[in-house]
Amino acid sequence: MLRNILSVVACLFTFASAQADTLRFKAGWTLECSVLQSSEEKVTVIYGSGLLTFERSTIADIKKSEEPAAEASTPKTRVPSWMMTVKALAAKPWAKNFEQIAATVIDEGVFKSVPYKSHQCDGNVEMNVYGDPVDPVAFEIGLYAPANADQAAKTRCIELVTELLATDADKAALKKMGIEKGLVVVEGLTIEITPPDAPDAYGGWWISIYFEDKVNGIRASEAELKAITVAKTEAARERKLAEARRKVREEDAAKKKTAAGSSSDEADIESVGTSLRESPRATQGSSGATAKKSKSSGGRVYVSGYTRKNGTYVRPHTRSAPRRK
Repeated sequence: MLRNILSVVACLFTFASAQADTLRFKAGWTLECSVLQSSEEKVTVIYGSGLLTFERSTIADIKKSEEPAAEASTPKTRVPSWMMTVKALAAKPWAKNFEQIAATVIDEGVFKSVPYKSHQCDGNVEMNVYGDPVDPVAFEIGLYAPANADQAAKTRCIELVTELLATDADKAALKKMGIEKGLVVVEGLTIEITPPDAPDAYGGWWISIYFEDKVNGIRASEAELKAITVAKTEAARERKLAEARRKVREEDAAKKKTAAGSSSDEADIESVGTSLRESPRATQGSSGATAKKSKSSGGRVYVSGYTRKNGTYVRPHTRSAPRRK
């Protein structure tokens, strides 16, 4: 029987809430997006329903929109949308170097084989959104190397989730829970704190909110996983090729001094930004940085761009690189 129609992973759906900020690159092209974070080293932006990170040295100018961002007309759900979560987390002073990362296929627990979007910041914090970016079935944030963090780091994660919860009942339920471990169900919504020694924690500490029935409804089958994931080794090769193509395009553009308004060659838009790295949630060990342990027995990661339509995961239309101006 066909499952409910839900959008998944990093589909290139254009949210109405994205501001029309403009990045002008030294190579001669521009990108309209919404600047999420900017530092002397990197710039992270919202583009479609994903994040792109650029080296600040490649950008000639950043023009911020003078118009306030118009919030998207999205369903009010008890699990916050992807847009809400990334904006809320990126705004925290402790959430440095916020970026999207490759999502490793989970093979244990409630989120087994459920596609998601993954993000990292602060060198130890990971945030994941499962299902449709506009109306997710689950959200979680945690510390993938809790041994290297103090209790204050866990408290910050809990405070963020409390801020994002939609109802007073949900906020009150979380407030009553302990900081290390717990599970409560409030009118169908599960709020769970998973300790590092749990089988599906992979050595991390996590706080999750999810609708279990909806999570089960979008779990990918083995056949679907083959279509929407790639081996980590293949993903690594693609990242290197994308980076090489990006450098060639930038060098070529600088040499040719492309005329204003001319179109660039067709390209995967993600290749112009920093390629997604492997999810830190696949790491374990005392340092939390070098000892790798795959979250899936097959060592696979989700491919950006697949959407669940008519009960099947399909790839959307290909996006082009930005115009040169």
